[in-house]
Amino acid sequence: MDILQANIILDKAKKLNEIKNKRQAKYRETNKKFIDNRIKYQKEYRDKKKILVELAKETIKQNEPTEEVIQPPYNNKIQIEKNNIIDENVIIADAIPYYISNNIVKGISIQNIPKYSKIISNIHMGISKSQIDVSIINKVLSGTYDKNDEDYIIKTMTYLQEDDIKIFIEYLETTYPNNNTRRSYISPFVVLSSYLEPLNKPYQTLTKYMKKLINIYEDGRDENKVSYDESKRLLEFSPEEINKKLDRISSINDKMLFSIYTLITPRRLEWANVKITNTDDGINNILILDYANKENTTFIFNKYKTHKSFGKQILENLPDKFIKILYEYLKTNDKKENDLLFTNKNNKHITENVFGCNLSLLFGKVYKSNITLRFIRMSYATYHSSFKLSNKDIKVIATAMGHSIRTHTQYVKKFII
Repeated sequence: MDILQANIILDKAKKLNEIKNKRQAKYRETNKKFIDNRIKYQKEYRDKKKILVELAKETIKQNEPTEEVIQPPYNNKIQIEKNNIIDENVIIADAIPYYISNNIVKGISIQNIPKYSKIISNIHMGISKSQIDVSIINKVLSGTYDKNDEDYIIKTMTYLQEDDIKIFIEYLETTYPNNNTRRSYISPFVVLSSYLEPLNKPYQTLTKYMKKLINIYEDGRDENKVSYDESKRLLEFSPEEINKKLDRISSINDKMLFSIYTLITPRRLEWANVKITNTDDGINNILILDYANKENTTFIFNKYKTHKSFGKQILENLPDKFIKILYEYLKTNDKKENDLLFTNKNNKHITENVFGCNLSLLFGKVYKSNITLRFIRMSYATYHSSFKLSNKDIKVIATAMGHSIRTHTQYVKKFII
């Protein structure tokens, strides 16, 4: 190829590129609205995926077992070790199944059965390379099984036998190196084995092992440490800063969601189940309105993660700004008695998981960072720890957040690592 041919090729390529650029510019100009909407949608989609991934990580990291999955209370003489190895020379009091120690019938909550059975079936597939009858698992977890179901479990889940239980634990340690993940995944097996008398010895081994995982988890939280990256996700909870953020939110729906976690004590995700009614049935979470005297507006929480410990919780004497936002929200969304306070676009009930995702998306948009419920609650606890509060004051705040004083002190972050 000589210089003339080279110049001709380059000139032709340049002209074609110019034509292409002009066409693209014309297309962008003609379809500006469509392109802008597509870019916006793609950004929202990517942001949502990032939030979902972060939420999944936080769920595993902070997945605190409910009272139904934490192993039964131990004798005070129990010896606690800070490693995962089960020492047969250490004498630990036998665990008493939760349903026996609390004199209740067998069976976990309906909401937890699908989650537990899925964990059990997945791990069973990983160990035995075969499927298990999930319907029988569900019957055992609900406490409605018979002798045939019990025989099926013992025959099929051979790794839960006394001679093989340590091999089962080794499999979990190899497959799930994260202690918190393993703690969450072993819980269904603890419950399952506690219901079947022939599996009592494996149940004892599993509960002792799970106790050690919980102690490791609690020891880590007691150090009140947070990584540098996580520290940047802690929110400034002063009234001035919260009001600045709130005033910049234009949507009343977003204002409402932001308010219930900033203007009042941030609870967990039980807000997803609040119903507007004037009758407290002692079962559901309700909102009692008073249009004549709005300051009398009251929330009652009967159904939440730690309701067995704290019972009915009444939220009243609400801040004026919160009440104003609440009633504007009710009017804008045409909320009436017997309606749910929060619904999706089709006015249908939303699960706590979806509610939590919406919460993370909103706070992520407001703070330009991945903010989950865990960081909102940690930020609130850490902010209030800067004041000289009495133990009584701390207890009031902890109770309002729906957790114990010990959990509250673990939420407070003092050191950056």
